[in-house]
Parts: sequence; structure tokens; C-alpha cells
Amino acid sequence: LAVAFEGIESIRFSNVLMTYRGVLNGAGVGLCLPLALCIDDLENGSLVPVLNGWHRPCVQSVVACKEDDWKIRHLRMFSNWWAKRLSAHEKRCEQRLVKLFGRAFLENLTR
Repeated sequence: LAVAFEGIESIRFSNVLMTYRGVLNGAGVGLCLPLALCIDDLENGSLVPVLNGWHRPCVQSVVACKEDDWKIRHLRMFSNWWAKRLSAHEKRCEQRLVKLFGRAFLENLTR
């Protein structure tokens, strides 16, 4: 993730929340902000997409745990439950994005 500041080429953050907060505070442009993190701000107009035609590389979200933890039934059940919830949340965020900018916009982001 990177934020561009006036007079400085870019500053790279390894923490998406730092990038998100920096962008909201007017510090620059955040690349690859997760839709689930910024959909509310896109809807209320405090963030806008600025890189027309740019698209993020497709990245599959995963829920991961240590192999030893996977052998513990309640941890495995929680991981499966969380993966389903995450998938449903991402789907709702994409539907909200389509309402804002249209299906073609979403398809450009995910190709």
C-alpha cells in the first residue's frame, strides 16, 4: 500500500488502516484499499475512485490457521463459519459498489 504526498514520490505502509486513515485525512492517494474497508466512504462521498481504468489484481481472500489448530474441531468450525461470513460480506460490498458505479466498474476492478 502506498500513499503519495506532495513533494514526496510515495510512502509505503504495511498497514492498510494507516493508509486508509492517511487518505481520509487528505494525505494522498491510497492504492488497493480493500472494498470492505472503504465502501461506506465511497457511498457517503468522502472517498472517490480516481484511477479510471486501473484495476486491482484478483486476490482470493482466505481464512488460514496452523495445521495443528485445524485438527481441533471447534477451531475448524469457527474457521469455516468465518470464511462463509467473510464471503457474504465481500459479496454485499460488491453489490453496494455496483449500485454506486455500475457493474462495468466492478468488472474492471476484478478482471
